[in-house]
Amino acid sequence: MAFAGNRIGLGLDKKQIEQKSREQEDRYRSLIDSYEKAMAANKKPEGVNIVQISSPEDHNKLLKNAMRNSEHTVIILCGWVTTYVIDKEFKMLLGKALKRGVNVLIGYGYTASSEVKPANPHQKEAEAYLERLREWCAENDTKGILVVKKFPNHAKVLIRDDKYAVMGSFNWLSNAGRSQNSERSWVVKDRDFVLQETEIIINQLASFMDKRDFLKRFFPWSKH
Repeated sequence: MAFAGNRIGLGLDKKQIEQKSREQEDRYRSLIDSYEKAMAANKKPEGVNIVQISSPEDHNKLLKNAMRNSEHTVIILCGWVTTYVIDKEFKMLLGKALKRGVNVLIGYGYTASSEVKPANPHQKEAEAYLERLREWCAENDTKGILVVKKFPNHAKVLIRDDKYAVMGSFNWLSNAGRSQNSERSWVVKDRDFVLQETEIIINQLASFMDKRDFLKRFFPWSKH
C-alpha cells in the first residue's frame, strides 16, 4: 500500500507540474501578444536616427563600407584582431583609406579575468601586420595616420567620420561575417552623439601621445 501511495503521489505531482507548465506557456504567449501590440502601436517614426542590424554578414559589409567611403575618420574598437578579418581585402581597403587621407584608430586587447592564454596564430599574424602597417605609414608619410592601441578592451564600436556610430555585440576585427551566431547592434546616425562618443574614445586612448596634437591631427573638425 505504501508503494501504491507513493506512485499516486508521484502521479499527482506530475499532473501539477504539467498544469503549471501550461499556465507558464499561456502567460508567455500573453506576454508576446502584449509586446507585439505595443510595437505596432509605437512604430518608429520617420526620420529617426537609429537603426538596428543583426546578421554577421551585415556587420561585416558595414565595416567594409566604412573603409571604402570614409572621408576623414574610422574608429574600430573590439576585443580581438585576427587574420579572419584582417585579410588581403581588408589590407587593401585600409591602405587605400590611409592614402586618401583617412585617419584610422584601432583599439583592441581583451584581457580575461583569469590567466591569459597565449594568442592564437591568426591573432599574432594580424597584430604583426598592424605593426608593420604603422611603420609603412610613417615611412611613406601617408595623408592619413594609423593609430593602433592594444589595451584591456571588450567594447565593440565602429565609427565612420561624424556620420554614424555602431555599438553592439559584433567583434569587428575577428568576426568575418560568416558566423551563424546572432548579433545585434545599433547604428546611431546623430552627429552630436557620434562626436561625443568619439571624444570619449579619444580621452581613453590619448594617454600614449599628446592629446591636443592628437586631436588636431586625427580630427580636423575638432575644436581642440
